Formats: sequence, C-alpha cells, structure tokens
Amino acid sequence: MALVKITEESLREQAGDRVFEQALAMTDKVAGLSADGPLIEAAVDGVPVSVRIGPHGIDARCGCPAPGPCPHAVAVALAWVRTGADEQVTDLFETLRALDRDWLARQLAELAAGDPVLSARLLEAAADADAAGATAAVADLRAEFAEELGGLAEEARDHEHYEEWYPDTGDLEELLDEAEVLLDEAPDAVRELADYVIEGIERVLDFGTCYGADLTDALARAQDLHLDACLAGSPDPARLAERLFRGAQESSWGSFDDALPGYAEVLGAAGMTRYEELLAHATGPAYELRAMRESLARARGGTDAVVDMLAQQAGKPEDFARIAEILIAEGRDDDALEWITKGLDEFPGDSRLPALALDRHRKAGRRDQALEMLWRLFTLRPGIWTYQELKREAGDDSARWAGRAIAHLRAIRPPLPGALAEVLLAEGDVAAAWDLVSQYQGGAAIPFNLRMRVVAERAATHPGDVVPVYQDLAAVHVRRSSKPGYLEAIKYLKMARGLAERAGAEEDFRAFMTELRAAHPGKKVLHQQLSEAGLP
Repeated sequence: MALVKITEESLREQAGDRVFEQALAMTDKVAGLSADGPLIEAAVDGVPVSVRIGPHGIDARCGCPAPGPCPHAVAVALAWVRTGADEQVTDLFETLRALDRDWLARQLAELAAGDPVLSARLLEAAADADAAGATAAVADLRAEFAEELGGLAEEARDHEHYEEWYPDTGDLEELLDEAEVLLDEAPDAVRELADYVIEGIERVLDFGTCYGADLTDALARAQDLHLDACLAGSPDPARLAERLFRGAQESSWGSFDDALPGYAEVLGAAGMTRYEELLAHATGPAYELRAMRESLARARGGTDAVVDMLAQQAGKPEDFARIAEILIAEGRDDDALEWITKGLDEFPGDSRLPALALDRHRKAGRRDQALEMLWRLFTLRPGIWTYQELKREAGDDSARWAGRAIAHLRAIRPPLPGALAEVLLAEGDVAAAWDLVSQYQGGAAIPFNLRMRVVAERAATHPGDVVPVYQDLAAVHVRRSSKPGYLEAIKYLKMARGLAERAGAEEDFRAFMTELRAAHPGKKVLHQQLSEAGLP
C-alpha cells in the first residue's frame, strides 16, 4: 500500500504513544514552520528540526540526541498537519504545457535565432527523418498521457484528506505498453516521455490519498522505460547526470534513488564526473546524501567500492551494520561477519550488530555462536522476547540458560521488575511474580496489564491475596465520579466478591462495601448502580 496522507493517527502509530504524547505537549513551542514540498522545517523550543514526508511516514533530522522519530520531529509534523494542505503551485513547465504548440514553436525559433548553440541543439533534435513518424507517435502519446495523468490528478484531489482512493491505472498501463513499442525507433523521444510520465505520476502521488500499489507499480515501470530508452538512445551524459541527481534528491517516491549503477554505461566518465561534482556541493538530509554516495561508488566499482568508501568513515555502530547488510545482500556472509566482529569490538554495547550476527550463525547452523549472540542480546535488551529466543535456541539445554537469564535479571541494577515479572510468569513461577508485584505496587515499574495478569494467576490459588487489589481498583474508579467510572468499579467489586466467597472472607467484603458507601454518601447514582448490581 502506498499511503500519501499523514495524519495525527498515523504519526501516533509510527512514533508510539509515549513519544506522541510528548510531542503533543510541545506543539505550542513550534516556531518558524516552513514547508517546501515534502520537506518541513521548524524549531521546537530552540531545537532545529527537519522533517521529510514520505510514502511510509516521516523521516526526520533533529538537533536532539534522541533516536528518531523524536518528540521534536513529531511535534513539527503535528504542527504541519494542523495547518492543512499546502497550496498547489503551478510551475513554468505546467504553464507552458497548456499553451498553443505553434505559438511555442515560434517563440523557440525567435530565441534560437540569436543563439547558435541553442539553434544547433534544436536542429539536431529534429534532424533524424527516419524517426519522424515514431517521434510524432510519441508526441501523440504524450498528449494521451497528459489527459490520463490529469484525470488521475483530479481524482486524487477530490479524495484528498477525506477517503480512500484506489486509482484505476488500466489506461495508464496500456499507454506504457504503447511507449515500449516505440522504444527502438525513437529512444530519445521515449526517454523524454518517460521522464514526463515519472514526474506526472509523482505529482499525483504527492497530493492524493492513494491506496494500493497500482500507481507506484506504474511509476516503477516508467522508471524502467526511462533506463531502457537511455541505453538505446544517445542522451547527453552531463544532462542525464543532472536529471538523475535531481530525481534522487527531490523525489519523495524513490525515483532514481539507487539507479546510478544501471545508468553507468550510458553516463560514461563525463556523466559520472558531473554527478560527483553535483554531489560534492549538495546539501540535504545526511541519509539521502549517504545513499547517493553509495550509489555513485557502486556504479564505479561495485559492492567492494561501496564497502571501501563506508570503511573510511566508519565511526558508529550503524556504519558497521550498514557494511554488513550490504555484504549480506550480496551473499557474502563470511565477509559480513568479519565486519560485525570489528563493530562489536569497538561498540560492545550495540544490539543491532549481534542481531545481524545471530541471523548469519543460524543460517549456517552454528548453534553455539548463535547462543553466544543471543546471550549478548539478552544482556543488552533483557525482556521476554530475547529470553524466549534464548530458550528456544538452547533446546535441551534450555533449563540451564533460563536459570542463568533469571539470575541475570535479578542481579541487574537498577532493577527491571517488569522484565523479571514477565519471565517469571512465563516460567509458571506465579509465587515469585506475585512477590515482585507486591514489592513494586506503586509507579510504572511493572506495567498495569502485566500486573493484572499476575494478579489473575495468583487468584487461581490464593483468592484472598488479590481481593484487596480489586477493592483498591474499585475505589479508584469510584473517585472518578462518573457513570463509566462506576461501571468499571462494579466490575472489580464483583470480581472481589467472588474471590472473597472462595476465600471465606464474605464478612470482610461486606465491611469494605459498608465503608465504601459511607465514604460517598452524596453519590446517589453510585449507590443506585451498586444496588442494581446486587452488591451490599
């Protein structure tokens, strides 16, 4: 699915509830909000933030040390969402495209009359008589594309911000079929047509709430057509380099992001040099520039050239992980493990590198090394997932590894009672989990849902122990002084009554109810609902 729309709900889903709530509290501190296409910039409480809106949510750069998306970045995105949609701006190309073709031809002729270079270029472009028919067909096809893309744009605009839109791309696909037929006869004209189609589809995607992959599939097909036309034709290497560079920098849809290796042959030395010149002076998000440098290195020397480039600047664990991922994608697992080992030696506290190593060891059937990496992951990220993975990998030796893991959790300082309680519950040690919950009754050290799971398990064997828990919860909801609060309180009171009966503590429960009613004499709705529920 290619989802263009960014909403508060999608931001919450991407960032998580905690970060989203922090961002909400910061929205009134957003200053200097500006948007340029998919790029939004602002400052949040003095911290500079740059957010790029893409098909999969937001990608941000922030001056704070928090991992992304951080509260500052989400606050900027929220502020932008609440301003409404950006106004569509018509560029020069769109303005000229709507004018009379003969008038435009006269204007070009007048301009070229005083510019020999321009005149020669125009004549050269029109010189090939053998391709005249195909060129005319491409021109007619362009008009059909313009009509089809215009219709899709209107549909996208009609559905913007309101409802799902599944575009019908059948006619668009048929037009692409026709363009492919003309490729051999007029490759340069088809190249320009493909360029036009790429930009047109991107404009539709940029402001439409598009569901389904049909439109992005058509975009990928247009990109393939562009490459094939370049290989079959004779594009100017420098201009082609400029187009590829612009597409990689400006497209929100990945157009030409990693396309450079495919164009290396037609770019030649001149085009590659021009691309490198543009990249040397480029500004923008670091991750974009890094991807473009990788693409340039790969076009010049393949995977080894990319690895050599990254190795020269490897100073963070993610640099080593990136090198390993590139090598893994090439099937060079042993080389990848060498780089993972180097990274672990320099950054023993990183968890991404052992996760990569674990996958490689598992693939190769190296159980001992896989267990070593799992233990490392467990000590770095202690929790139920890493614990269960460790036991699963240990197989017949799982009891020993489980004991070692639980001992480690008990020894951690500062303690992690939530992780320990989850593990104890998974092992069926309800008594130990209950003792832990009882020890950490206040605060958020043990999440509420986990706490209640432990309480429910304890109730099965020691009902009297958990009656006070449900009574306390009921009292809390009564103090909300609302009908929903009273209903929630009654739910817990019924549970407490049933457990009290099992524990032979009915008198204690009735005494509690007497005190509860006496503490809230003026809450007539409460007393009525308690009576209707059959509670004393």
